[in-house]
Amino acid sequence: MKWLRWFGLPAVAAVLVFVVGSFGLSSIFCRNEVTQKVLSPSGRYLAEVSGGYCTFGPDWDADVIIRRRPFILSNPHLGNASYVFSLNGMPSRVRVRWVSDSELVVECQGCRDKEPKVWKEQWEGIFIHYLTTREVPAVPSPH
Repeated sequence: MKWLRWFGLPAVAAVLVFVVGSFGLSSIFCRNEVTQKVLSPSGRYLAEVSGGYCTFGPDWDADVIIRRRPFILSNPHLGNASYVFSLNGMPSRVRVRWVSDSELVVECQGCRDKEPKVWKEQWEGIFIHYLTTREVPAVPSPH
């Protein structure tokens, strides 16, 4: 049983170093930012477009999430938020707008029909419409 104590302590330490190191490296090399937030007309829901990028990954990823009040506590794992759309591409290509409290439009500019991933077409009575356009959004000039 002494071998278990001798072997167990370094093994536990190694696992802890790996887990803590992974989170630390992820926060150093990865970036995630919300690029658009739009409240529903009643203010009960919030649609967010966010983008993430890791230096060791191939490209940007964009996601659309719908959150229910209170927004700070909303999380897909708790059921009061849901990812509805994702794209392997720049978040600037994705725009959201509310038509009404029960309708959200997600537009993907410069996207091919099968490029984006639609996760849900309805959530909590909100119908989600998806539009893809061939036009790529203009890149702002550096002046």
